[in-house]
Amino acid sequence: MIAAIGSNGHTIILRNVNDGQPIRSIPVGDWNIYSIGFFPNGNWVFTGGRSNSVGIFEIAEGSKVKDIPNSYGSSEIVTVSPNGETLAISSSITIELRSVRQGHKVDELSDEAGKLLLAITWSRSSEGNEQIVGHGYRGRLSFWSRRPVLSTQEESLIVQSRPSII
Repeated sequence: MIAAIGSNGHTIILRNVNDGQPIRSIPVGDWNIYSIGFFPNGNWVFTGGRSNSVGIFEIAEGSKVKDIPNSYGSSEIVTVSPNGETLAISSSITIELRSVRQGHKVDELSDEAGKLLLAITWSRSSEGNEQIVGHGYRGRLSFWSRRPVLSTQEESLIVQSRPSII
């Protein structure tokens, strides 16, 4: 099992969870890493930070796979869909959904109350719908529900365009 750590030294550090030993260091560029995570297939890791893109890196070789652009100038909060085909990117009150394969913008989700998001989680329900949750200050949660398209397209349909807010 591997853990990924983002450093202020512009590097992903991969460590063995069992013994804590470093496995590999992957340079990411000239930005600090604010968000880091693994793709569901376990072969790639992504990083977000003070840059105009999200970096995707191949774990085994430590090489960059691609950069996914964003509209914010910063990608401080990043997560990936359960199928690994879409990234959710945010640095404010809006979540931008981007295709991993093509890099284009698929959709944009907004918290109508205008509250700053601190984290994003993305999961799949037992019915097959995807749930995106924006976590805000003081326990505030915003929910968006997505239904994957049953085709070869990587985009999904937004079932509910306005978030449910708790």
